Amino acid sequence: FWDLGSGTGKAVMAAGLCRHFAHVRGVELLPCTAGIAAVLCDDFARDVLPGARPSSNPLRSIAVERGDFFQPACLAQWQAGDFVFCNCVTWDDATLERLSAAAEGLRPGAVFVTV
Repeated sequence: FWDLGSGTGKAVMAAGLCRHFAHVRGVELLPCTAGIAAVLCDDFARDVLPGARPSSNPLRSIAVERGDFFQPACLAQWQAGDFVFCNCVTWDDATLERLSAAAEGLRPGAVFVTV
């Protein structure tokens, strides 16, 4: 699970509770927001996750990182994902067009959800 423009990481943490995802990651451009999200994800992993998922299907990693999901290194990572989420209701048309073009690089069978 990838959340592009993850803000404070709420979707990342919600995905972490779902048994469908082994790894959940978020990418946030704003440094302060990404910092808050990283602390919240650490707290979530420590205080909520233990016992929230069956031991036969644990969450292997959860993180929100500060970054630009259009940068080549980050782009390659999320394009290799199985499920990409993006709450982009406030984004401008130029950004949405770039995102659409980048999403065409997702692996076959991947799911891309925008709101």
